[in-house]
Amino acid sequence: MPSTPPPRADTSAQSLHTSSDVSAPVDHEEQKKAASLEAKIAALEGQIAGVHAQEEEIRVKLKSPHPAVTTVHTHIQLLHAYNETRDLATGLMGILAENRGVRACDVHAEFGVQDEAS
Repeated sequence: MPSTPPPRADTSAQSLHTSSDVSAPVDHEEQKKAASLEAKIAALEGQIAGVHAQEEEIRVKLKSPHPAVTTVHTHIQLLHAYNETRDLATGLMGILAENRGVRACDVHAEFGVQDEAS
């Protein structure tokens, strides 16, 4: 039985076209799209950097120079001082009302003090 020779490679003009010949215009279009996308990515990265900068500015503005514990302690001290002052003023207005022979609420109204319920 005679052996058959291996098939020969097709060397015709049509088979010699390579993929680079056919895709050259496509590569150009893809390069334009890639460049456009890279420009958009760069613009978005710039926007992200701007937002991060704004965030940092806001954080600096919101950040208190004192720790929270110090702030709470200061507020508690101020509330104690306020309550002591209010109690003294209420006591003085009570004495004034008693000396005048009027109700304490009348003296409060005279000085523009409203009831706590109001």
